Amino acid sequence: MVNSCVVFVSNKAYLGELIRTLKSLRTIGNYNGQIVILRGSDWNEENNTEFLEYKKDYSETDLIQVIEFPEIDLTHIKNVFQQFPYTSPFDCRTDKLFQLHKMHVFQTFVKEWEVVLYIDANVKIHRSIEDVWNLDWKEKLISYDETLRSPPGWTLAGQFCTDIQNPYTKDLLQDFNLNCNYFQSSFMLFDTRIVNETTFTELIAFMNKYPTAKTNEQAIMSLYFGNHLKLFKALPDKNPIFHYYKESDVHQIFSKK
Repeated sequence: MVNSCVVFVSNKAYLGELIRTLKSLRTIGNYNGQIVILRGSDWNEENNTEFLEYKKDYSETDLIQVIEFPEIDLTHIKNVFQQFPYTSPFDCRTDKLFQLHKMHVFQTFVKEWEVVLYIDANVKIHRSIEDVWNLDWKEKLISYDETLRSPPGWTLAGQFCTDIQNPYTKDLLQDFNLNCNYFQSSFMLFDTRIVNETTFTELIAFMNKYPTAKTNEQAIMSLYFGNHLKLFKALPDKNPIFHYYKESDVHQIFSKK
């Protein structure tokens, strides 16, 4: 059996959603393995009543681990956004910067396992997740290609502000061809061999060198793992694993909505 782990990231605002998904993972998803939660500094697993009740009800003692990593320094990207504001979907660049904490998923703690599944704290689970481990994940990061069903012209370029009047887009446009696909970071399955001592620091360096990501970590991870390292492998369109929306004709495991 594969040595696997499921990882979540949550601040206090998403704690209720996280607990709902944890319960679904155990019951609907039939997952009995290790879970790791990377938490924000605004809640604590030792004194949060809601989380303690969950652990008590589900006898989560040895199989769940909570880790707090330091908050990421967002000074530079905040300054860039203030100097040269641009439209960001779902207010990602103003209200949801905690999403960048997701880059801690690629810290070396994951190397305790062979393969890691990351899912967002509010992802919905519709059946057993067993099929996930049968994907060809070796030396890859597998996710859903969000360009598959998007209108023509949706590419990685749309995940960044690429206005040439913005001086911070120059390096990005010189360094990468953004006329390519990108992935949905709500679901990521990856071989932990793709993670090393410098992976996280390189993601942070990309965040600061290319500071106009409209979708926070999703844009940066797609740029880094997809364009830069060529490690991204897309799930096929009509796949039974993950779709953003629940679809009646696809018996998928996960959906965001």
